[in-house]
Amino acid sequence: MSTKIDKKYQPDSEYRFFFFDSEGNGFEYFKTIELRDECANQAIQEYLDDCWDEQVENIFVGEVTGEATKVDVEMRPESLDEDGCDEEGVYWEQEWDYKCNYKICPLKVKDK
Repeated sequence: MSTKIDKKYQPDSEYRFFFFDSEGNGFEYFKTIELRDECANQAIQEYLDDCWDEQVENIFVGEVTGEATKVDVEMRPESLDEDGCDEEGVYWEQEWDYKCNYKICPLKVKDK
């Protein structure tokens, strides 16, 4: 009987410990280091069942401390000229609702 493992496929402040397996599920995120290491070691054993598979060397573990986050968000102006430019002459594609930059910020706190 297998037990359901508490993991996610996107990090957040609660699920920040990960292991990566390029031939498995990619990145998997866990609440604890212990659970992460248990799952990573299980994945390693699967590579060693029949013989040594060099892909085992592509398994790694870590902790996420930050993520790419939208900053400097500028909402689309209500009025644009016939060329799609705002009052300052900045062009806006028709499908853009906003413009922004991105920077690495600490993981977002999970909404409760």
